[in-house]
Amino acid sequence: MDATSGGVHNARIEVEPGYQVPFARAVRQGAALPVSAVGLITAPELARELLRNPTWPLRAAHVLRHDVPWPKRYQRGRPRHG
Repeated sequence: MDATSGGVHNARIEVEPGYQVPFARAVRQGAALPVSAVGLITAPELARELLRNPTWPLRAAHVLRHDVPWPKRYQRGRPRHG
């Protein structure tokens, strides 16, 4: 079963990066269900961009300055820390 806060009528929800994270946290804690947050999660610290960009974890690791192994076929496009 999927649920969303986006279809609630007469609700005033500030749409900003990570805006659905508190809803997901409340459901997880209140119902003891596995949930994930969606909705403007595009920063490495928020994580969800993977759906649009399959190499996003590699970019996120770079932005967060984590040294992770890159697949050989992507080595030429790997950014270097300056």
